[in-house]
Amino acid sequence: MIRLIGTDLDGTLLRRDKSLSARNEEALRLAAAEGVQIVPVTGRPLDGLPDALYTLIGEGVIRYAITSNGAHVYALGDKGTDPQCLLRREMPREKVAQVLDTAREAAENSLIMEIFTGGRGYHDEETRASLMTRFHGTPVADYLKKSRTRIASLYDFLRETEDRQYENISIMLRSMEERDRVAAALEQIPDILVLRSWKTDLEVIDAKADKGTALLWLAHRLGIHRDEVMAMGDGGNDCHLLEAAGLAVAMANAVPELLRTADAVTASGDEDGAAQAIEKYVLGGKE
Repeated sequence: MIRLIGTDLDGTLLRRDKSLSARNEEALRLAAAEGVQIVPVTGRPLDGLPDALYTLIGEGVIRYAITSNGAHVYALGDKGTDPQCLLRREMPREKVAQVLDTAREAAENSLIMEIFTGGRGYHDEETRASLMTRFHGTPVADYLKKSRTRIASLYDFLRETEDRQYENISIMLRSMEERDRVAAALEQIPDILVLRSWKTDLEVIDAKADKGTALLWLAHRLGIHRDEVMAMGDGGNDCHLLEAAGLAVAMANAVPELLRTADAVTASGDEDGAAQAIEKYVLGGKE
């Protein structure tokens, strides 16, 4: 019996336009009514949780969230207004600076980098302009405006925030070849985990932090066994998530490694694949 669903957001629970479909929302409600814990497990920082989820959070359908690829686990509190961080697995600023330096040296072209701390993303003016041009007129632009703060320099920010720890580093490159070259260089740095989250994107977190480890930590806290956990995902940063679950479900739009190793494959994120999986494996046709 499934008692906990850990679901990625972008490309999994959310459609390409970042909306939550009526069918997916209803499936979450029905599962929660059966006593199932619904846990978003995302690379987004806390401030990037989509507005579509806050109605469900306010109703108690969603009580927990795992953010920044497993660096933080939150109890969301009453109506999501007072989130409590239950688990932090973060990087010191010296490690972040080493990652930034190494990535710049390994990349042949200019690259986009962001750092996450305190549940929010930070990037410089050049990165803001590049991202706004790249995602102009799309829901991604709205997400970035909501969840990012513009700063003068990543390095200056690191120097000015000595007391901070860092959740995640996002690195966007020009090609898969360049992504793999930068990843190979970063993987020589100890105590970090390099995630090939998408074709040209990398994310870097503490070596003890990943989506799967965070999900099992939360499950244990809630008295839920691994065999009672279902996970759904589509991206390269979901590999640990699906490996951790008793039932691993890949979306039809998932990267090849997930499709090869998942226990089951559901429809794509744009075809309500999350709802279809919940209906089949959790509700047992009771939808």
